[in-house]
Amino acid sequence: MVTRPQLLLLSALICLSRCGCEEPMGAVPPYDPLSLVNPMIGTGGELAEVVALNPGASTPFGMTQTGPDTRLESGAMLLHHFAGYHYPDTHITGFSHQHANGMGTADFGSIMLMPRANWRPELTGEEGRMAPFSHASETASPGYYSVRLDDDGTRVEIAASRRGAIHRYRFAPGSEPVVVLDLAHSIGNVEIAAAALRIDPDSGEVDASQTIMGSYSGRGPGLKVWAYLVFDPAPESVGSWSDPATPQPRQRSAEGSRAG
Repeated sequence: MVTRPQLLLLSALICLSRCGCEEPMGAVPPYDPLSLVNPMIGTGGELAEVVALNPGASTPFGMTQTGPDTRLESGAMLLHHFAGYHYPDTHITGFSHQHANGMGTADFGSIMLMPRANWRPELTGEEGRMAPFSHASETASPGYYSVRLDDDGTRVEIAASRRGAIHRYRFAPGSEPVVVLDLAHSIGNVEIAAAALRIDPDSGEVDASQTIMGSYSGRGPGLKVWAYLVFDPAPESVGSWSDPATPQPRQRSAEGSRAG
């Protein structure tokens, strides 16, 4: 009589014996696996097919994933935008530094920057600053993302670092460039509990903080994010707002859930 433990051992011995009789595999020639990575995979789909990935720049185990938050000109369906980006979209509303990929619920969208060719008061709101774009002018690869904003020709390039990102903006001739930092920005129905910023126009340095309350980050006191930004060259002028309806020229600090 053969008991169950003996049967399991016998099966294992047979398996090991058979594996030892097979011809060894030949050596795999060296190749670069990075060339096979396509960050656009999983960024589209409809309804139950949505994976909700963002093609933004990141490093392995990095603290940020910096990339575009998008929408259709008519609006953004929450189900399609859990990670901020949906491939069929036509407009970019900004480039934020944290995204939750494949979670099936909305969160993050922290510390949003948006370059524009010229200042106008409407830039304090999403509708006023969003820009059309085309996938033909979009590039995503490991650690890197770039796109052209079609309405004013601004080229955006983002390279990931271990704890942040490097942005490079190239503006069309004749521009008077402006970069908007909107701390009221988030993804979907994520709430901003508090925010604050301070600008040093002489050095081009900005200190900012933002407390977000998303589907996961809000299960407690929220997630507070601190950011330190350096602009090169330093800005020629600065302004800020606590209320997007009333931006204040030359004001160097602001606070509140709608600050920018």
